[in-house]
Amino acid sequence: MEVDSSRSPNSKETEKVSVEVHSVQHDITSEPSAIVKSSFSPFLAIMFFVTTSVITLILNLVILYSFPFPTVLFSLQLFISTSVLFLLKQVDILSVDLPPRKQIILFFGIFLLFLSNLYTQHKALVDSNFGTLLVYETCATLIVAYGDSRLLGKEFPSMRVILLLLLITVGAIIFDSYNSELVVNSFIWLALYLTTRSVSVLYTKYVVDRVPMTTLSRSFYNNTFALPFMFFISIASGELIISTEMIQRNQFPPSTYLMIMLSCFIAFGVNYSGFLCREALSATSFAVTENFSQIIAVVINTRLWDNPTHVNGLLGLVLSAACCLFYSNYTWF
Repeated sequence: MEVDSSRSPNSKETEKVSVEVHSVQHDITSEPSAIVKSSFSPFLAIMFFVTTSVITLILNLVILYSFPFPTVLFSLQLFISTSVLFLLKQVDILSVDLPPRKQIILFFGIFLLFLSNLYTQHKALVDSNFGTLLVYETCATLIVAYGDSRLLGKEFPSMRVILLLLLITVGAIIFDSYNSELVVNSFIWLALYLTTRSVSVLYTKYVVDRVPMTTLSRSFYNNTFALPFMFFISIASGELIISTEMIQRNQFPPSTYLMIMLSCFIAFGVNYSGFLCREALSATSFAVTENFSQIIAVVINTRLWDNPTHVNGLLGLVLSAACCLFYSNYTWF
């Protein structure tokens, strides 16, 4: 075997470096999420998300009872979350990276679905109740499970997993039927909420797996993109003007302002931990985690306001919560 003596050692080193660079570029293109995997364990991410999510849901319900301006509240929560991340960036405590130009459009869709989900949820609640909304949220999980296998390449759920997902929905229906009756005054908004919720969970998981960003960067840009749109909605709806006038007349107690500020900082935790879970879990597992958080929030809410709750309704919630936990034993990823 003859050796080509015209090739110098330097050319071999250059060729080696070129191969390594090509390999890195291939890794970035094929699995970008692997570059920015968080050090959080899935269990800690789930506990972080469930805790902050439940607290935020309860706080928002309490706040909106005396401060009935949801778009203003959401705008404040987005503003505080974005400001905290921006200050941390300015003092070099964290770095915020922008996604590649070709992929920024993909990430742009996350916040559009995020806003659509919030808006349709608000409109659906006007014409129904929280129990009915919970039923639709658990139905959305069934749609997500199907899309997870057909669109995101996951294995099709086993019959045992499908049974658990169905029982989560059955438990929600039992709770709603015994405590508030299934209220559907506007099927259009409930159907739109079901659609935006399902698409949002699937699409966000798709982007998280393909756009290389840190969790803090995802949280920062999601809030930054959503803030001006939510602020515009608060102006267009008249909520900002009315709430400002009421604040100037001192029509809110000091406790309302304290709860609003507390909710803003906890909402940052929800957003951050939500992206942690989306990175670590499948779309279906994340949807089940959200269902579990909402079930716990409903139980706490019934005790907090001392609402009369039929025992069979509570058993329905216990069934749903138990199935969420059993689901975690079979598949979290």
